[in-house]
Amino acid sequence: MIEYDFPECLHSKDIAVNQPAKDIEIWEFAKQNNYTILTHDDDFEKLLLLKGVPPKVINP
Repeated sequence: MIEYDFPECLHSKDIAVNQPAKDIEIWEFAKQNNYTILTHDDDFEKLLLLKGVPPKVINP
């Protein structure tokens, strides 16, 4: 499991925002806490183009 390989990794359902988390809430949480977003959601690439870094976004 990824939690064992990356102990500081969090799923969006486990972050301190209202659930279900909206993309912008995940973005702001990642920015404020120096996290990188790993996603298959193209919306985060759009946010990256609009807002720039941080946070970093990885979309494999």
